[in-house]
Amino acid sequence: MSRTGGRRPLANPIAERKAQAEKRRKERERTKKLAGLSETQRALIESREAIKQAGKAKQSADARAKVREARELQVKAMKAEQDAAAQKRAAAARKVAAAAAAAAAAPAPAAPPVRAPPKRPSARTARGGEVQTVKALLEDERFRCEPVALPTMDALATMATTSVVYASAKGGIGRWGNGVGAWSRPATWRATIEQLNRLYNAGKGASTATLEVRHGEYNAVFMPLVDAGLEVPLPPLVTSDGAPVAPTDVVLRVTRPDAAVQESGKPYFRYKTLAALRREFYYTMHGAVHGVAPECLAALMIPAVAIERSDGTRTVYYASLYVMRRATMDVVTLLDEQTKRLRKEHPHGNARDALDAALRVAGRKAALWILPVIAKQSLLGALSFDAKPANYVSGDDAQPLAIDFDAAMYSICRDEPAHWQANLLMNLLLMTAHVRAYNVTALANGWAQALRALVLDLLRHSRAARWLFEARVQSRVYSEILADTDADARRRLEMMLYTYFVNPEHKLTAPFRPALGNKAPPLVDQLARYCLHGTTRAEDVELDGALGRAQPMSDAQRARPWG
Repeated sequence: MSRTGGRRPLANPIAERKAQAEKRRKERERTKKLAGLSETQRALIESREAIKQAGKAKQSADARAKVREARELQVKAMKAEQDAAAQKRAAAARKVAAAAAAAAAAPAPAAPPVRAPPKRPSARTARGGEVQTVKALLEDERFRCEPVALPTMDALATMATTSVVYASAKGGIGRWGNGVGAWSRPATWRATIEQLNRLYNAGKGASTATLEVRHGEYNAVFMPLVDAGLEVPLPPLVTSDGAPVAPTDVVLRVTRPDAAVQESGKPYFRYKTLAALRREFYYTMHGAVHGVAPECLAALMIPAVAIERSDGTRTVYYASLYVMRRATMDVVTLLDEQTKRLRKEHPHGNARDALDAALRVAGRKAALWILPVIAKQSLLGALSFDAKPANYVSGDDAQPLAIDFDAAMYSICRDEPAHWQANLLMNLLLMTAHVRAYNVTALANGWAQALRALVLDLLRHSRAARWLFEARVQSRVYSEILADTDADARRRLEMMLYTYFVNPEHKLTAPFRPALGNKAPPLVDQLARYCLHGTTRAEDVELDGALGRAQPMSDAQRARPWG
C-alpha cells in the first residue's frame, strides 16, 4: 500500500453553484412537462425512471461488492506474504543450525601454530570491549550517528494535527498519502482513540481479550494479542518501504484518558497543551529517524478536551497516538531475568562468590550493550533527565532503543560540540544511579566498573558545563519545565535526583544519603561516588582527580618536588 497519493483537487464553489442551478432548471422542466401529460403517460415515464434508478442502484451494489472482494484478496495476499516470509526465516534458521552442527561434528584440520605479532591494545579493546576514553568513543563505529534534518517543531506539530506522520531510520519522516483513503486524516483515527479510551476506563487499566494494557504516568500502551478480530478499528499497517506489519508486531501508545479529581474539586486531565505535546512529538520522531527509538508507523495529535476558565479564557488540551514497532523487553525485565537465572545456576552455600562474579559479568555486559544508544542520544544533543532502565528496550534485532520522550524530562538543545560530553556524563550517571538503586550490589558493581574509565574521562572533558557542576542536592518539588536554558537544565537535574533518590517512593537497594548544605560537595560529585561505589562518601583518588580536586603532596613529593 503506497503512502504517497496524488494531491486532492481543490473545491470550486462557482462550478458547484452552476451545477446546482442546472439541476434545479432540469427539475422545473420535468415538472412542467409531466403536468401536460395524462395520468397513463405520467405513470409510464415514472416507471421508466424507476427502472433506470434500480439499474443504477444495482451497479453501485455490484461495485461495492467488488471493492469488498478486492480488499479481502489484499488481506489474504498480505497474510500469504507474511507466512512466506516466516517460512523463509525458519528455513534459513534451520540451514544455519545444520551448518553449525556439521562444522562442530567435522574434525578440526591440523594446522601449524602461527604466532601472531604482539598487538598493543587500544583504548577501546583494553578491557574486553570497554570504551575508556572520549577519544576512543569518537573513533568507534558503534557510536557514529549522522544528524538528520527534521522539520521545525512548529511545522511538525502542524503535520501531526492535519495528517498522519511516519518516521524511521530507513524512510526518514513523512506523511501518509491518499492511497490509504480516510486513514490519512487524524479525524478518522478518533474512533480508534475513543474505543481505546472506553476499554481503558471500563477495565480501569486492565488487559482485555485481544489487548494487553500497560500504563505510565501520562500514557497507556495497548499491545494487540491477535492479528484479526481486534476490539479497535485499525488500518493495514506497512513500513516506510511498503512491507506489511502485523498488529501483533506493534504497540498503540495513547495519552491516558482518565482524569483525577484534586482536593480542590477541579479535574486534572492527563491531556496536555499543544505547546507541551509538540515537544514530545518532535523528540519521538527525532529518535525514530536517527535509529535510537522504535520505528513509528503512524503518529498524530487531535484535540481532546476544551476547558473554560473562570476568567473567560478557553484552553484546548490535546491527545497523541503512536503506532510503533514492538520491543521484546525493557532493561528492567532484562536485568531481573538475568539475576533470577544466575541465582538458580548458583544456589546458596559455597557458591556465593561464584554468584557475585557471574552477576558482575552480567552487569558489565548489560552496561556495554546499552552504552551505544545513550552515547548516540548524547552526540545528537539530547539530555534525558529520565534516563532509567524502564525507558530503554531491546528491539526485535536485539539492539537497544530509547522510549518515553516526556517533554518535561527530555531536551534537545545542546547540539554544540562542546556540550555532548556533559550530556553523556549526565545521562550515564542517572542511568547508572537507577541500576545501583534497584538492583543487587554485585550486578550494579559490574555495571559501574564497565563505565568507570569513561565516566572519569567525561568528568575531565565536561568542566565547562557550569550548569552540571553548579547543581546541588536540594529539595525540588516536581514541576513541568518546558524551557531549555542552562538554568532549566540545572533545575531539572536537581528535581529528578530529589524525586528518584533523595525522596523516593520505593525502598532503594543502596540508599542515597547525600550531604546537604552550602559546604556540601556538588551534586555531580556525590552522584558519581554513588554510581561507582554505592555511597556518596566513598574515598576515590582517581575520581577526585577527574573532578579537579587538589591532592595533598606525599612525603616523597615534598622531598623531591621536581621528580
